[in-house]
Amino acid sequence: MPTIEISDKVFEHMQNMGETFVDTPNSVLERVFGLQDEAILDKKHYDRTILLILLDMDGEGERSEVLKRVGEQLSHLHSRRDLEKYESGSTRWVNRAASQRRALISSGLMESERRDGIWKLTEKGREKARELRNKEKTD
Repeated sequence: MPTIEISDKVFEHMQNMGETFVDTPNSVLERVFGLQDEAILDKKHYDRTILLILLDMDGEGERSEVLKRVGEQLSHLHSRRDLEKYESGSTRWVNRAASQRRALISSGLMESERRDGIWKLTEKGREKARELRNKEKTD
């Protein structure tokens, strides 16, 4: 793989275009050049985004509102494949986000979804989200 040198100014601009702890310089450039178009957004984007959204919502939120905010925050990263609709009417990214919620439940960061459709962080999830937020502030 070739190695390139870029100025500090260009690197800083790339950092501002990326998502902390998710993007690499290469993934930012792939997105800018339209080379990620067929890639499905990696699950780590959803994990981080769901945790931070729920933290901003005081630790819990209605499923539809959480997914709406996830879609808004990740819209610049979604490829055409992420936006594909299934026969059910759901999009690939919505299914992926819901799948990652189940993974967050398995890892003890979220509670199981209640009958009223509320997604809720556990205390462990709140701690993880706070760590992510604090790390954002220091970078």
